[in-house]
Amino acid sequence: TTGCHDDLCVRALYLSDENRRVVIIGIDLLYAERETVDRLKGALSRALGLSASEILINFSHTHAGPCFSHWIYGGPPDTLYVRQVETALVGAVREARDRVRPVRLFAGQGQTRLPVSRRKLNGGRVEFRPWPDGEVCAALPFCLFKDAAGRVVSVLFSVSCHPSIIFHHDTSADYPGVAVSALNRLFHTNGSLFLQGAGGDTKPRTI
Repeated sequence: TTGCHDDLCVRALYLSDENRRVVIIGIDLLYAERETVDRLKGALSRALGLSASEILINFSHTHAGPCFSHWIYGGPPDTLYVRQVETALVGAVREARDRVRPVRLFAGQGQTRLPVSRRKLNGGRVEFRPWPDGEVCAALPFCLFKDAAGRVVSVLFSVSCHPSIIFHHDTSADYPGVAVSALNRLFHTNGSLFLQGAGGDTKPRTI
């Protein structure tokens, strides 16, 4: 990494009712092994008393983030960086818990034109190339949380597509970071949260 195009974030949505609680977490990084995820869940358990079954961790899968796994990078993640992410994670969940308020939940689904297939059929072979006619998941599901005054507290949304527009040595949250920032400005909140879907066969149409 030689610079920072835009910030990477840890975001958390804390939900509870009379029966149970759950925290949904979005991290602007590529991927992590089970060992690292268990470590993050363990930190939340020690600090906030959450059990593993109450925690969902989703990685945005940005291709422009620091090493956070053994996979693809050719070596383990930096120990100090893992600790920094762990600290940020605990802080984000604690803040979400401390700012909890009554909300109403609205759910729906839109469509997105962002994904394009990256599996091009050529006779009996499949090539790693854009294929505009290929099948993609164009669904854009979302959940909207509003407080008693009708103000938007949080927007939870998902797109099934690799965040690989920014692909150089500057760190970036890629399109999920841009989308979160735009929604936060639109709804005057800091609670938008992106979840990566099943986008293994798709890349952004813009590239």
